[in-house]
Amino acid sequence: RLNARPDVVYAEPNAIYEAFDAPDDTYYGRQWAHTRIHSAAAWNVGTGSADTIIAILDTGVDPGHPDLAAKLVTGYDFVGHDADPRDLHGHGTHVAGIAAAMTNNSQGVAGMNWHARIMPVRVLNENGGGTTAQIVDGITWATAHGAHILNLSLGGPTYSQAMQDAISAAHAAGRLVVAAMGNDAHVGNPTKYPAAMAHVVAVAATDNSDSYAYYSQYGAHCDLAAPGGEMESYSDPGGIYSTMPTYATTLSNMGYSRNYTY
Repeated sequence: RLNARPDVVYAEPNAIYEAFDAPDDTYYGRQWAHTRIHSAAAWNVGTGSADTIIAILDTGVDPGHPDLAAKLVTGYDFVGHDADPRDLHGHGTHVAGIAAAMTNNSQGVAGMNWHARIMPVRVLNENGGGTTAQIVDGITWATAHGAHILNLSLGGPTYSQAMQDAISAAHAAGRLVVAAMGNDAHVGNPTKYPAAMAHVVAVAATDNSDSYAYYSQYGAHCDLAAPGGEMESYSDPGGIYSTMPTYATTLSNMGYSRNYTY
């Protein structure tokens, strides 16, 4: 009726909007990292885009996890040399959830990017180890297959020219390569690669009081610090709460919970 009036330009419902500061994911309250890094303030600006693909170069990802399955794009397994990058360890699934678990979906955890897609690239085996060649192949493959961000929560003490070349090629193609500084500060703080390589955003770890995590490596090549947590036992809430494989893996056999855990 209002739109029919000659003195009204247009009329529409005065809808209610709300800030994206409290997603309804079941375990959001256990994710203290979001409070520490002010995720809610970022989400009030934007919650990400499905056009962004994050390659998780790790132990693989659980393809059936309810908080991840709908986010996955085609990946590859450079350990088994097939197209099934299923996570047999647990670490890769945990990392994937931190980056981009389905968010505001009334279950599980909240990912940093609500909409980004996940490319699982398995370069580490069920024991969490992988070779230079596997990682180089993974970087090259992810770059060629459309990943925008390459996440490498892995490292070793040996410099590799082949790995640097693959990273440099990814950088030249406009990709962002992110790598963990390492977890051996308490045993001499050895330099770890690829974090110390050129064209890599190297990330150290903080605890739940926003202080330096005792194990996190440090050095002049460190670019950022982000919540990594500290744990004294399984299920210690001082750790980072995220997705875990829904089936038996190396970490679940050690005592970590399936589905979700710190």
